[in-house]
Amino acid sequence: MSRTTIREALKLLQEKRLIRVRQGLGTTVLPEDEWDLLDPVVLAATVRNDGELGVLDQLVDVRRALEGQMAQQTALRATPADLGPIRDAFEQLVEEVHTPEVFVQSDVRFHEAIMFASGNRLARAIVRTVHGEALRSVRYTGAPTTESCAAANEGHRQVLDCLEAGDGEGAATAMSDHILDGWLRRRPTRTPHPDHASTAS
Repeated sequence: MSRTTIREALKLLQEKRLIRVRQGLGTTVLPEDEWDLLDPVVLAATVRNDGELGVLDQLVDVRRALEGQMAQQTALRATPADLGPIRDAFEQLVEEVHTPEVFVQSDVRFHEAIMFASGNRLARAIVRTVHGEALRSVRYTGAPTTESCAAANEGHRQVLDCLEAGDGEGAATAMSDHILDGWLRRRPTRTPHPDHASTAS
């Protein structure tokens, strides 16, 4: 391997905040807390090696915070034209309860419609980045069933009701609860999420 190739590789790793290169001191690997987790390559590798599911738990927390906020913004600002695609996406989810493999993609479209209607481009971009990578992990998606799809639609209905009522606070809570409940249903570990640790019994 040529020195040029090595230099380019080190430069790439440095840009992703995986290493620090200091003239005269050599190269050191940075602590995981300093890695750029919004970089697709770093995020993909981190999710693949997330044996304790800590990163996926944190990803769910990010979704709850940002999608909850965007649901609130949508409830407070959405016009009937904005709500139309969200309602259409929900009706499609109702029709697809018995086809889980299709339901999963429609679920993404439902959430995407809400995020788009919020007008919050930055929050939407962050969620799309982290959630898009998580969807590649079977540990995150689980094995959806008709029962889990029906349960998810209960949460979707609560979110939609709040959006149509213009209830911002209710929409934020409904979205946050919906995302967490879905994760807890499919999370492949006996260790409870911190928010629900007291309900383990």
